[in-house]
Amino acid sequence: MLPLLTACATAPTADPICPATDQARTALAGALVADGGPQSQRAGLVLIETLDGVCR
Repeated sequence: MLPLLTACATAPTADPICPATDQARTALAGALVADGGPQSQRAGLVLIETLDGVCR
């Protein structure tokens, strides 16, 4: 999965992903804290941190 995210991050079309997913990433983080189990919290955290790192 990470190579796919890395490939997307380096593609010229990756820029629209950042503003388009900002609210969704925030909502996912809140949902994972509210009712996600340990595995979903870890998986969500990896996804959110990866996208946040690309979108800075």
